[in-house]
Amino acid sequence: MIKKSKNKSTRHLIPHEMPPEGTILEGKYLGKPYKAKIIMSITSPPARVVSLYNREYKFMSAAARAITGHATNGWRFWHIKS
Repeated sequence: MIKKSKNKSTRHLIPHEMPPEGTILEGKYLGKPYKAKIIMSITSPPARVVSLYNREYKFMSAAARAITGHATNGWRFWHIKS
């Protein structure tokens, strides 16, 4: 019998793509609301990034960290405005 390792990551099975360009993200920290937007970066090669206070972040977690000051799961922090 072959045992499966409990430490084996399945992260590669979950798509972690940036939401589409134009998506509005909303988050809340310490009761204060925050908004960000997914835009196309002008860097080469062009990529979708989070725009927050006129700064670009490659990852949703990085934008969340800019608000909280500590490591934060961007997929849990941000919610897509419906």
